[in-house]
Amino acid sequence: PELTGLTVRPSCDDLLAAAALPFESWKAEANVREAIATFMLERLHYVLDQRGHDIRNVRAVIGATGSGVKPLEARGKLEVLPEFTESSDFKQLAMAFKRVRNIACDLSDADYDKAERSQPDLNGLLTEDAERQLLAEVEARQPVIEDVIDVGDDYRRGFTEAAKFGPAVNRFFTEVFVMVDDPVIRVARLRLMKRLERLILQLADISEIVVEVGEDDASHVTEGVGNVTRGE
Repeated sequence: PELTGLTVRPSCDDLLAAAALPFESWKAEANVREAIATFMLERLHYVLDQRGHDIRNVRAVIGATGSGVKPLEARGKLEVLPEFTESSDFKQLAMAFKRVRNIACDLSDADYDKAERSQPDLNGLLTEDAERQLLAEVEARQPVIEDVIDVGDDYRRGFTEAAKFGPAVNRFFTEVFVMVDDPVIRVARLRLMKRLERLILQLADISEIVVEVGEDDASHVTEGVGNVTRGE
């Protein structure tokens, strides 16, 4: 936008679809589309890393949506994310979010969407105070986070809102066991995990900022395009 004055926010998928219009083979061959999408993401990883962004933050922002990522939005998120990643509270939330993601994968997207349509009132299915508190936090913060994403600006506000989930998430994991025998309660708790996961992923996969044992803190993409470091 600094050079062109343009502030449109196409995703990599949008750009790929536009580029594919003159080429019928791109439309017919899924492997061709996948290869080009992979190249675009590798290139975006590389460019953002070379501009000085922490590679873990780059993975967090791009990995959340894959080829649905919007490069201009990714840059905006990366400009403010470092303000949060050094906070001990945010790091604890990131570690908890890794657990959220591991648990949420026990409910398929199809089953989640079906359950959300058939019985959208999740509060009536939850039995513990801690899980009801977390649901209330999700419902309170969802409009703010989604407004940030829709407008495509003020990502600091979005991450500030997400950071407030920490106490409720910690209490949930202290007091609630998700994988209970009762299938109705189990699915309800999995849906809660899925709701939280989907909401935070609109900003970033913050579990990526957690430094694993043995990981090189200074890992960067330096060898050229395509060389990207990469239950409960």
